[in-house]
Amino acid sequence: MSGKRNFCPSAAILSDRVLIDIKKIKEITNQIKKIKSFHQIRTRGDENCIFLDMHIALAPKTPLAEAYNISHQLKGKTMSGIPQVKDVVIHIEPQI
Repeated sequence: MSGKRNFCPSAAILSDRVLIDIKKIKEITNQIKKIKSFHQIRTRGDENCIFLDMHIALAPKTPLAEAYNISHQLKGKTMSGIPQVKDVVIHIEPQI
């Protein structure tokens, strides 16, 4: 039984449960007009230490340097707007 007891807390930390209100992410992404949409929100950690992974869609002809700046702007706004978020990984895709 002790193995099961030790596994359960770790399972919660490693699972892809969404620990953040999606409305809050939408509010933050809407502040950056060039972001067309977002999806595949995944979180890891617990309510006090969240690691966020998300995909954003930009206009297909967005220059790489601009896409890079947009992703860093989103990361900064997310981490300051949701203090529990300790890191954000953003995957950039063209809007199709």
